[in-house]
Amino acid sequence: MKKFAHHAIFSGWVFVTFLVPGLAQAREEISIDRSNLTRENEAVQGKTLEDIHALHARWFRDVLSGTTQQTVARFVNELKLARQNNLKFLANVLPARQTTTMAT
Repeated sequence: MKKFAHHAIFSGWVFVTFLVPGLAQAREEISIDRSNLTRENEAVQGKTLEDIHALHARWFRDVLSGTTQQTVARFVNELKLARQNNLKFLANVLPARQTTTMAT
């Protein structure tokens, strides 16, 4: 009986070893790198994100550069559209230049 138990455990371990790589491959996700979409108007953003979703991508990457009200509004719109298209969003946030001088 003890020999049978060892054989069953070893067989199960071998089975799981071959099964795990297959499971890892099944979880791969398609991604799209679309930089500077925040510089485009709402129509272009919407069409681009719909096309990314149509390609069965699960997430996409974009760059946020700038801190003007218009840039931030476009970025927020992009996040909203990504959510509507069931996409994960990876944002690279770049440092912004300080455009105003500080009074001393």
